[in-house]
Amino acid sequence: MPEFKIDYEGQSGKKVKIESILLCNISSDLIKKLEFYTDVLKEKINLISFEIKRISKTPLNYSYEFESIDGRKWDQIIKFTNYNDINPFMNFDIPDFWKMDEFLYHRDVRDTTILLINSHQLTKCKITW
Repeated sequence: MPEFKIDYEGQSGKKVKIESILLCNISSDLIKKLEFYTDVLKEKINLISFEIKRISKTPLNYSYEFESIDGRKWDQIIKFTNYNDINPFMNFDIPDFWKMDEFLYHRDVRDTTILLINSHQLTKCKITW
């Protein structure tokens, strides 16, 4: 199945790379939301990178990661039953410590990426600053 790829420079110099099975437009509301929420997360934790990528097709597993400038990493696996799964399983074995007010902001990012997976069969999204 062909993949669609988007590679562009967003606001404030961030680099955005998106790959999906179904066509995904940079002007879509979900992409705008993802940019907004990652910008908020960047402001709160000095984010330097964010990435979600499909790591297996069967089962449909994704690696969800981000890293702050101080070296702390969030690395989580999200397991979908299929691309329409709106309530996937997730692990929470995060080795680095995060403050509650930092943790809260990543949920909007994660929820938006889940919607992108549901709607566009997102296979990879990487944002770097």
